[in-house]
Amino acid sequence: MSTPPDFKHLVQPFQNSPGPSFPKDVGLILAGGESKRFGTDKALFQAPGQPAQVVQVAEAMASNVRQIIISANNNNCKALSQLFKHQPHVTIIKDQAPFAGQGPLSGIYAACVHENRPVQFLMAATDYNHIESDLLAQLSTVPNCYAVLEDRAHYTIAHFETDLARIKAFMAQDDRHLKNFLINVCHCKPYELSEDYRQQLTNHNERSARDG
Repeated sequence: MSTPPDFKHLVQPFQNSPGPSFPKDVGLILAGGESKRFGTDKALFQAPGQPAQVVQVAEAMASNVRQIIISANNNNCKALSQLFKHQPHVTIIKDQAPFAGQGPLSGIYAACVHENRPVQFLMAATDYNHIESDLLAQLSTVPNCYAVLEDRAHYTIAHFETDLARIKAFMAQDDRHLKNFLINVCHCKPYELSEDYRQQLTNHNERSARDG
């Protein structure tokens, strides 16, 4: 795997940085995946002429939340911390024992450990680098929902309330399915999006999808 480029000069403070009047939601960006199919870290990947994928998602998230938590892994945590070091409302966290390295639920668990209170999360994964603020704004107005387009569910784009006790109890049952947690524990319902959002919901799991 190639060394990620130096992003220290890439990020300027977000133009719409959250302030006291912003919604109570916490933005959660899932950036801790192993990116095996992608071939390099998806969060830090930078296509020609574009910022890193995680930056694109954070820009879309920023105007809809009062703070952003980015769930990282051991390999990209340092680079992500450097990337967002001038963003005081962005916090980088790593997976927490005993549920580290177990997919999106590990990111939610780590975020709940960090917050240590009931919290409403507006969540998106770095796979969705085309996502824009308007899509996330729609989800933020609907309690406990996940994005759906033409019957295809996008569970890593969701708005839901949870807390440490609920996520811990769920993961203690050895269930690692985000779908089951959102539907059975958070009581999330599908939020139908129009065809206009198809490009934003393109999930880039493979490098060729970005390089082409």
